[in-house]
Amino acid sequence: MGGSTYGMGWSAERTAGGAPMLRHTGWLLTHNSAQTLLPGGEWGIAVVTDTGMISGDDALIISDGLVDLIEGRPDAGAVPFTTKADPWLGGLSLLNLALGVTGVLRSRRWAGRRAHRRAWRVIARLVPYALPVAFYLGLAELAGVLLNRVGTLDQLTYVWLALYVWAATGALAAVAVVAARLVHAVRLRRRAVGNVHA
Repeated sequence: MGGSTYGMGWSAERTAGGAPMLRHTGWLLTHNSAQTLLPGGEWGIAVVTDTGMISGDDALIISDGLVDLIEGRPDAGAVPFTTKADPWLGGLSLLNLALGVTGVLRSRRWAGRRAHRRAWRVIARLVPYALPVAFYLGLAELAGVLLNRVGTLDQLTYVWLALYVWAATGALAAVAVVAARLVHAVRLRRRAVGNVHA
């Protein structure tokens, strides 16, 4: 229709080798698919994966890799960008946990330095720790906006597990630090009040 290369979900494209190719893809948060037809060589390829869009569209990458093999380019395949991003997110997740443990261990000293400050000032210092929790709880909505898909927080483990773990460890560390600091702050204030009345 009017020179269009797209119709009824199929697009007319060219392979890396220049051969005509028809392709239909489908994406959800929890899986994706790619159907590829090579009319010149009478090949048809269908790939369905249980990974989501953010992981790098594995179905399309696998399909392209098979096309490369058919056309004699066995080493031309792409890899999902998460193969490079996941180690960084893994390291950041470990850093979250290390910072959380450090914050909990130092919470008594933190509360001691603020024992004589007003309560609202102590609480105000803890407010920034709500950001990692808000990011984790809003991750599904954020992904929905970016990908134009509706999903749950649990479904994000299919989409990009490393991102989910990074966000979860950040929220866990933040909650643990806030809880430890509040416990020590309350104990110190109660002790100070008890000493005054004694």
